[in-house]
Amino acid sequence: MPLNVAHTLFPEASRGLMLCGYEWGHPKADQRDDANLRSGDAETVTTFSTKELADPRALRWRYDLRIQEWFRLWGHALGKDPSARFERSVVQTNWCDTMGNRMSGSIQAKLLDAGSVRNFLLHVNELQPSLIVFFGSQLVKSLNSAAVLGEFSKVMGGVTSPLEFKTKPDGVGFKIAFQSFERCDVVGVPHPSSTRGLTDEYVSSFKKEIGGRIQRYRDARSF
Repeated sequence: MPLNVAHTLFPEASRGLMLCGYEWGHPKADQRDDANLRSGDAETVTTFSTKELADPRALRWRYDLRIQEWFRLWGHALGKDPSARFERSVVQTNWCDTMGNRMSGSIQAKLLDAGSVRNFLLHVNELQPSLIVFFGSQLVKSLNSAAVLGEFSKVMGGVTSPLEFKTKPDGVGFKIAFQSFERCDVVGVPHPSSTRGLTDEYVSSFKKEIGGRIQRYRDARSF
């Protein structure tokens, strides 16, 4: 079963930084012009932050652009050099191997479907990420479910820092999740493209907590 990544998979991705959302988005505008992509673009070497080299539509993808902005706010801007080792270590995937305009119905039921769990654990087993950033509030809950946590821990080791939710005292109240395992740190943030009221200022207020974890990852990998 091949891995679901949205860019070139580099050797640096092993023990890398995994970006994990719910499922692959497929905006209606993109559905209309899929046939217009240049021949051979799928073979272009790209990182998460340079996908426009293969598909110019990436320049308007709100999900990608907001993640890139958040990394900048956390002090770790993603560059545009496809040969940069830090950028090559960042892997974009999704918990579910499905595609849609939006998650509908029970999100937890979809995430805990046997096929979705299998897809997520496949990526954990194959890539063994050092740091996972979940984009969507339901993902860290699914990670800690009885159906997932035991299998995840077989690869990443036991919990060394229990799941904790933090907020900042500015009246916004969006929860940011943190958890650590023997071989992996986990951060859970709100969904970048569907959370109303989530400001860049609030995201930036977690620079110490999230940016610090990214820095520790980079230091450990000499990036």
